[in-house]
Amino acid sequence: MKFTITILLVFMTNLSVMSQPNLEEKSDSAGNYVLFNSEHLLNVKEGMDRPYLPFFDNPNLSMGIYKLKVGAIDQQNPHEIDEIYYTMSGKCKFEVEGDSMDVMAGSILFVKADAIHRFYDIEEDVTLLVFFTKSKEQ
Repeated sequence: MKFTITILLVFMTNLSVMSQPNLEEKSDSAGNYVLFNSEHLLNVKEGMDRPYLPFFDNPNLSMGIYKLKVGAIDQQNPHEIDEIYYTMSGKCKFEVEGDSMDVMAGSILFVKADAIHRFYDIEEDVTLLVFFTKSKEQ
């Protein structure tokens, strides 16, 4: 089954949006929201050599599409900020701080800042929607 995810960000405060040109579908001039179309983002991502396409960045949050092909090696290092992965498609295993789990379309993963983690045993190309927070724990 094929479907398109439409991503709509609505902000409680007026923030300046620094998204990449030609990736957003709609936004207002005040930066209150930005609408993205996942099918368009995936098409842009297909034309790239690197595994990560950042498509949104503001002072509180950044987002991107991360794609790993069958047999790829996830070369991430731990991040200084929390992140969330939403698995759009594919099948693989995920390890975080020594715990291993199966990941498939629909899986949602939260990874705490500085946690050692990686995707591995990629059985089907994996496409992930990634959300990074921008604030560190106080």
